Amino acid sequence: MVRRLLILLMLLFAPAIAQARGIEPQLVAEGPVQPGGEVELAIEMRTQPGWHGYWLNPGDAGLPMSVKWELPPGYSVGPLRYPVPGRLSIAGIMNYVYEHDYAVLVRLKVPKDAKGVIPVRASALWLACTDKICVPENGTMATEVVVGTGPPDYRAQFDEWRRALPRALVTPAKFEIAGDKLRVAVPLPRDVAVEEPYLFPAADGPVDYAARQHFRRLDDLLIAELPRRSGEPKDFAGVLALGDGKGWSCTPCPATCRRGTGAR
Repeated sequence: MVRRLLILLMLLFAPAIAQARGIEPQLVAEGPVQPGGEVELAIEMRTQPGWHGYWLNPGDAGLPMSVKWELPPGYSVGPLRYPVPGRLSIAGIMNYVYEHDYAVLVRLKVPKDAKGVIPVRASALWLACTDKICVPENGTMATEVVVGTGPPDYRAQFDEWRRALPRALVTPAKFEIAGDKLRVAVPLPRDVAVEEPYLFPAADGPVDYAARQHFRRLDDLLIAELPRRSGEPKDFAGVLALGDGKGWSCTPCPATCRRGTGAR
């Protein structure tokens, strides 16, 4: 309810700066694709100084980006893959944001009979904010994908964008309810350096975003204690940021693996 009221207030102010463009998106393909194969696409979000965009879970306030694809029959795209987000606290409201240029990646799969030059279009909605105002923005993006062989056109740039994504953990993170805390055990080898960890929950609901998180080591586990807000989650997924711009993606842990974290 608090988030909905905040968003409503943001939108009420939007007409006053309707000419402003806080974030400009661009759709880019990494290179050609072979019939029946896949190619990486990027929605490059070019952010003006002083503005920010939002992660898939925006935190206490904000909105994630939504994308509607326009593809030829037989073509499909996978889920949006976001880089490790940052935190922005304003008046005690914690937001999960990007305060710089960033790219959201997605895989395009083409059918076996694909040929020629394929047009790819997408309509997107996103929220661009400063520390004082938010503007709901929208736009149509387009690119072309060549079906054929050859090296990627933008390999170096896409490699940089891929490095900004959280790395996937093979083993799911286990979780349990411990009083007013949500305790999460993240399988992280002891030799992985952790500077200033923070666990970004992927789904809205049970975690108090603005409250302080506590971490401790237990062998090859990193135990996170997250202050609860409400409810008991049926599963848990998120991104563990390590404090150096890198992060690990915690895969969804369903109720079947909710058997305690082994930490007390």
